[in-house]
Amino acid sequence: MGLERTLEMDYHYIHLSICRAALRPYMQPSVERLNDAEYAMAREQARIRAEVCLSAAVEYIHDLKPEDLETVWPAWSATAFSSICFQILEMAASSVDRKEADKWVACLRDVRRDMRLKADFLPCLHLGLLRIDSIFWKGVENVLHLEEHVRQAFAS
Repeated sequence: MGLERTLEMDYHYIHLSICRAALRPYMQPSVERLNDAEYAMAREQARIRAEVCLSAAVEYIHDLKPEDLETVWPAWSATAFSSICFQILEMAASSVDRKEADKWVACLRDVRRDMRLKADFLPCLHLGLLRIDSIFWKGVENVLHLEEHVRQAFAS
């Protein structure tokens, strides 16, 4: 069971890395668009894949138990949990409308809550929690340039 949970964490982290790479071209404001319709469709498909990936990773975090301590021991686990949080933040910050932004902000809130509740028995969550909380301590709007609908989602 332990190896299976470790491999599951590996899978989520690798899948997240691939999704982040697929999204990267659409996060640049100066990307040349040969065909706006194709660009919009490709961007939407990359966001859908990232959403599926993040939903599975969030569920993995939600299901963590004290006995999983040995399964998330690798040194990169702390980085993986931090990456999950920051990808959710990036999805929220790049949302196209208020509805989508609200969904990602709620997801980020839930993940932070889960990580905070589990950090006492899973120390590998501390880095991710500290890094994402630092953004909120500083003020998301002071760290990131947010469009108005995203700013409203974080404010609510």
